[in-house]
Amino acid sequence: MSQEKSAQELYAEWENANAELGELRAQYGIVARTLRPGERIQRPQRTATPKARKEIQALERKVNELRKAYERAIGA
Repeated sequence: MSQEKSAQELYAEWENANAELGELRAQYGIVARTLRPGERIQRPQRTATPKARKEIQALERKVNELRKAYERAIGA
């Protein structure tokens, strides 16, 4: 991650990576949500294999690094 990036660019990158992480978690059924009465429990679209877990963890690290870089850029 370059120090030359503006806070807006870092935020946009973080937002994209965070959305990608959310989609990946949803595909593997890692997202917890409350069911409405009568709503069926849905199976995940994909099986969470060890390789998939590593992929998710790598993306989580990227999201955290981008958030920290953004916070440094805005002086938080």
